[in-house]
Amino acid sequence: MRPADPAKPAFTIEVLVTDGEATFPPAAPVHEGDLVERKDPRGGVIEYTIDRYEFSKDPFGHGDDHWTAQLVEKRHVARRFAEPHIVVSGGVNQFAVGDGNTLQLTNQTVHYPDVVRALGEIRNTIPREALNAGELQEIEEALMDATTAARDAEKPSVVKRALHGVNGVIGDLAGSAKSGAADSVKAWVTAATAVLLSHIAGL
Repeated sequence: MRPADPAKPAFTIEVLVTDGEATFPPAAPVHEGDLVERKDPRGGVIEYTIDRYEFSKDPFGHGDDHWTAQLVEKRHVARRFAEPHIVVSGGVNQFAVGDGNTLQLTNQTVHYPDVVRALGEIRNTIPREALNAGELQEIEEALMDATTAARDAEKPSVVKRALHGVNGVIGDLAGSAKSGAADSVKAWVTAATAVLLSHIAGL
């Protein structure tokens, strides 16, 4: 699981997935917009976005409360998928689920938290009304890739390349904004570029 909020760490959880739907235990800290990564037998992982998240309570009180999430397949990526029940130094958070079940979450270290927070701010300020769906998808994917690098990569050079990639994508947007909205896009590009270059220089 990769939360939509870039400041929150990714974690591993076991869920039931069937035909575009996932069933989560009631204590799972999952929300609409979060990213689900599922191991692909062909290699890498398949990414899904949680589109709708609804709670179902067991009317008979047998401990079968659960959350049901509608999954929208996003893409296939060649990312190494963390196996369930990996215990990282620092401990494991456990939540009671139903009768005798346990939800096990593994905290992952974020290598460049300041970069992750900066990318989150850039994402939160995107002038979405001034961009088309294709442009939004391109910038979202670039930001997600850079956020993943800032979380997982240990070498600054890897993060730098990812940040340069984001900078290139957003730089192309200024001249492609819809008529009448170019000013808001240019202002966002200017601010985002300044933030990205500042972090690139600090790595």
